[in-house]
Amino acid sequence: MPVTIKRVLLALLLLCQLPIATAQQQIERPKIGLALSGGGARGAAHVGILKALEALRVPIDYIAGTSMGAIIGGLYASGMSPETIEQHLTSMDWENLFDDNLSRTKHNMRGKINAQLPLVNAKLGVKEREISLPTAMIQGQKFSLELKRLTLGVSEITDFARLPIPFSAVATEIATGNPIILSKGDLALAIQASMTIPGVFAGVEIENRLLVDGGVSNNLPIDVVREMGADIVIAVDISTPLYHQDELTTALTIVEQLTTLLTRRNTETQIAALSDRDILIVPALDDIESADFKQTGEAIRIGQVAAEAIKPALSRLALGGQAYHNYRENRRIEPTTPIVEFIHIENQSELRDELLSSRLSIHSGAPLDLKALEQSIDDIYGLDIFESVRYRLVEEAGKTGLLIKAKEKRWGTDFLQFGLNFSVNPRLGDSHFNASSAYTIKPLNDLTSESSTS
Repeated sequence: MPVTIKRVLLALLLLCQLPIATAQQQIERPKIGLALSGGGARGAAHVGILKALEALRVPIDYIAGTSMGAIIGGLYASGMSPETIEQHLTSMDWENLFDDNLSRTKHNMRGKINAQLPLVNAKLGVKEREISLPTAMIQGQKFSLELKRLTLGVSEITDFARLPIPFSAVATEIATGNPIILSKGDLALAIQASMTIPGVFAGVEIENRLLVDGGVSNNLPIDVVREMGADIVIAVDISTPLYHQDELTTALTIVEQLTTLLTRRNTETQIAALSDRDILIVPALDDIESADFKQTGEAIRIGQVAAEAIKPALSRLALGGQAYHNYRENRRIEPTTPIVEFIHIENQSELRDELLSSRLSIHSGAPLDLKALEQSIDDIYGLDIFESVRYRLVEEAGKTGLLIKAKEKRWGTDFLQFGLNFSVNPRLGDSHFNASSAYTIKPLNDLTSESSTS
């Protein structure tokens, strides 16, 4: 056989082997997992980390997150870019999100009258002739709707392994203290459960288990993301540092210290399990407190700086330009607006189902109108009967529909309010001191009638 023909055949053989070699390289590439810790507002640093990883073309194959890490990780896993996440975080009215009180327009006439009285917003429930307190200061109604809005594009995906990047959130079962790995179900609800600070936010019930913040049991879920299949773990620890002894001067700082002790211990246990192949990033967030959401932008910047500071280590995990492009394309997802083919209401109260239905301004057979849905839910929540009104997309017989679940207040729908008012008139030299109270009984029947004495 002439030499020229041999060379041609050899070249063709090599060309045929290229796709196989490329495929083998992709299979042999170590799978990279991202473990994102909790830490409140400090968690915005995770966004900066993600921006740096993308700039370096580091692929992420699995994500596990706790608390704020679950929010950032869940949104990124659902296909949202770091830049879009940043836009959402910096534009959110966090103070309003953590306030269950609705605008005055959502209250009935009696509620508007009581709003004019010098009464504090806190309400003492009355149930079976006994005063009963809520399980938390905040029920998280507005925050729940915000999470649903952010995850609407993937709301029909109930197996988080099918997200653009497989994802798990970590919560804690309050009855046992055990960590609960959430990898299926309602993504927004899983994220909310993961960051439900006990006593501050009401626990989230999933599969008959009451769940709270995952930081109590596993604040930096390195073991979780490794169990998901990661060969190499990039762990980001933004947890709150302990107070020094001279800073423990109030009851609040003592309580915060106790909570931080729990998270630091399990975080350090996780860090101790890192191997030489893994990477730990600890952004320098010393001046940013866990509740300081006004410094979100600064936390993002600090996170990006922290990742860029270890560029040589991260670059070893980087892909080439075309390979990273392919990685991104394979994880692209096109958000869709679902057609609501039916609407079910799960009414856990004595009110008529028809009463709740009458407050819905959405209809079956049409694309989901998110704004109208949220307004409808506010109208139902404004009845002041329910501790939460939530929705989720469900499938029945191949059809997509909407399930609205209205859960009556466990501490009683009747309530007491108290207030004090003190005024001084310097011109007349007199002062006035008024004490006020109101007792509201509701509902008197299945049509929301109520009685109030003030």
